[in-house]
Amino acid sequence: MVLLSAGTFTVYSVFLSIMGVPYAILLGLLGSMLEFIPTIGPVVAVLAILLVVVVSGGHFLTILIFLVCYRVLMDYFASPHVMGQGVNCTPCCCCLACSRARKRPASRGRSSRCPYWRWRASCTVASARPG
Repeated sequence: MVLLSAGTFTVYSVFLSIMGVPYAILLGLLGSMLEFIPTIGPVVAVLAILLVVVVSGGHFLTILIFLVCYRVLMDYFASPHVMGQGVNCTPCCCCLACSRARKRPASRGRSSRCPYWRWRASCTVASARPG
């Protein structure tokens, strides 16, 4: 998690500085600290960055596209790879373990780091409802 957080700080700070967003280093620090809170943290960081961009009159669409692409890369590739190394398994095995953990009642309500499995679990629950 520390590696993911450091990467988020570096990438956010550099990109936001290049785009001329005020408080780029502070927003990078906010994004890196919120990386430790699963699911909600990155969303709050993106919303805070977009709020600063809108208020300062920056390039909203460019930064939104960058943030979406960065989150997809982090959530689908980097996070499972780093988490898999921490528990000594492959990224695919890490995502499968997250999906299996979501099916146990004790872990219901917890969110995994892999968005595909979160989406798949919500589709499964929605399709299992009657009518």
